[in-house]
Amino acid sequence: MKYFLITGLLLISLNSYSQEYYRAVGLRGGLTSGITYKQFLDDETAVEGILSFKRGGIQITVLHQIHEPALFEFSDNLYFVYGYGGHFGYSFSKKFNFFFNKYYYEEDTFYPIIGMDAFLGLEYQIRDFPFVVSFDYKPFFEFSIPRFFKINLGDFAFSFKYTF
Repeated sequence: MKYFLITGLLLISLNSYSQEYYRAVGLRGGLTSGITYKQFLDDETAVEGILSFKRGGIQITVLHQIHEPALFEFSDNLYFVYGYGGHFGYSFSKKFNFFFNKYYYEEDTFYPIIGMDAFLGLEYQIRDFPFVVSFDYKPFFEFSIPRFFKINLGDFAFSFKYTF
């Protein structure tokens, strides 16, 4: 009975598709580049935060992510990641867009930003090392005071994270 139980547990553990780490911290390079922190909530679900600096301001992005095995027959360390989230922060600008007209200030002007994000990516955990590399796509739209509405469909990034 003891051997049957151990064999059953081993077979179950071989078929589980969970990540082998629980937290990761690293750098994200791209349009929304910055410092990133990821925390797993369970085997497939994670929350990732990105602290980025752009146009003299700060932006905080929080993403809810789902991890699924990708190309499992070739590599068990490659995951397809998708999710959604939002961001908020502030920035400075001398330019003010109102419909199709551009107006300019003499000084940089503070304006708040709030928006929503989507997330698609591939993540690879390096075997025998506590590192993860990923390539992702994070389109977003945002509202702000001087620009009112902005859509960005070109936020591709490469990330390098230390896992623990």
